[in-house]
Amino acid sequence: MNKRWRWLLLPLVAVLLIPIRAWEAERAPSGLASGIWAPLLDIQVFNIKKDDYCMTCEAGFDPLAALFVNRLDDNTRALMRSLDAAYAKNKSKHLNAAILIPHTRDTAVLKKFVLDEHLQVPAAVVPPSNPQWPEWRINPHTASTTIFVQAHGILASIKDLPPGRFDTCMTELMSIPRMANPMHPTPGMMMKGPGGPGMGLAAEATKKAGMPRPGKP
Repeated sequence: MNKRWRWLLLPLVAVLLIPIRAWEAERAPSGLASGIWAPLLDIQVFNIKKDDYCMTCEAGFDPLAALFVNRLDDNTRALMRSLDAAYAKNKSKHLNAAILIPHTRDTAVLKKFVLDEHLQVPAAVVPPSNPQWPEWRINPHTASTTIFVQAHGILASIKDLPPGRFDTCMTELMSIPRMANPMHPTPGMMMKGPGGPGMGLAAEATKKAGMPRPGKP
């Protein structure tokens, strides 16, 4: 090929590759694999009166639903409202929950939405300087990642979870007996995979986000 034409075509090839790379990045997994220990995460809540605290530590052996939100759209609006409703309903049953907002172009509008909606589930903006943030492996190209935790163990990480399925997952999360250890599931727990009653959060994570990556046990 003539060298002059080669240099003219290079910018065109680069432009064509941009949407392909963006698509691949959005399809990449988000969150942690089922069955590994949940990392710590210190947060500063901005929407309710609450001292700074470690989200994972405070949950302890109780259930935790953590919603990591990168973008504000119709689905993430519905997810935040659903989490807030579930938190109000199950707080007396020891449910822990949080909305985590990283520093993105939507940080300000996400924070405004939480405040305008008067959401009572603890919400926090996590600064990039927080050394614990990378351990959660949140894909910045997804709108949201919902992570369900019980007894310090990751049950599932599901990106862009539809609000209708969120309600099913929350019902399963709250059905686990307190102090149950997800590393050694027993009959009747949610980690039963396809074919069992209910959705099976671990199976849903595999189906929605791709095969979970190996993690540190």
